[in-house]
Amino acid sequence: MAPGNMGTAEEKNNGAVTSQQYRALWCAAVLAAFIPLCFCCGIFFPPTGIPYKVTPLRSTPMGVITQLIDSYEQQRIDRFEDLFPVSETFQFYVSPQFTSVYLTEPYQVNPPETADPRLHFIGSYPSYYYWTQAIEIQHHKRLFEKAVSIQFTVKPYVDSSNFHYIVNNGETTNVEILMTDGIIDFIFDNGDGSYDDYSVWIEKQVFLLERDADNLWVIRKWYDFGNHPS
Repeated sequence: MAPGNMGTAEEKNNGAVTSQQYRALWCAAVLAAFIPLCFCCGIFFPPTGIPYKVTPLRSTPMGVITQLIDSYEQQRIDRFEDLFPVSETFQFYVSPQFTSVYLTEPYQVNPPETADPRLHFIGSYPSYYYWTQAIEIQHHKRLFEKAVSIQFTVKPYVDSSNFHYIVNNGETTNVEILMTDGIIDFIFDNGDGSYDDYSVWIEKQVFLLERDADNLWVIRKWYDFGNHPS
């Protein structure tokens, strides 16, 4: 080989692009083209450039019912508790069909109430017995922990035509909701390889909603008018 063609590796690379340098340049070019595309086309962000905010279900009265049903089927006690006032003023009213049973329970510490005159769907009974929010949460914690499965095999009927809006000083402060029909199915593991399956007809439930500090709806009162013990 002629001496004029000889040279060190460093001298040869001075005027050429190495394979490593080529790969680095190629990656840089791809990123330069891809990153603006991500922002323009919303791959990582919505068109505004700000992540989407999910509207809470409790922003509407119907959303409260949806979250209630979801909390049962998903057996999510956190989603269930989220439906009630932070002030713990929620009250669950026992079906008049089971007042005598309720009076024998150890948590019967509350005097009965007369009918709430604001409500249209609760009928007219001599008295309405209830238990408090802490008891209701305790009941559902046990239920969700013990049940293998909870499913609404027939979804309850809830329609906006059965919403009664309560207005004070020109502002809607409460909503009364009538829920009817529907079947909920519970499966429990007996621990011996066998299972118990219970189906409960929902019949009639009435909810009184109020707004919380975040202007979202919570359940203030829940009336059970079914023929199955609560």
